[in-house]
Amino acid sequence: MIAKEMGIHRATVKRAIKNPEQKYHMNVNRDKPVNSDFRKHIKHLLEHNSKGTS
Repeated sequence: MIAKEMGIHRATVKRAIKNPEQKYHMNVNRDKPVNSDFRKHIKHLLEHNSKGTS
């Protein structure tokens, strides 16, 4: 639940709980997923393939 609320991986939460002395820095800018640049290209390819053209 903590990981979901904070948008971080469960393993990171687990490590932070095990070792509270260690510092963790989170990037606040998490607006776009890593593959956001490819979404338009993938959508275009899917539309192109559904039309049956090559």
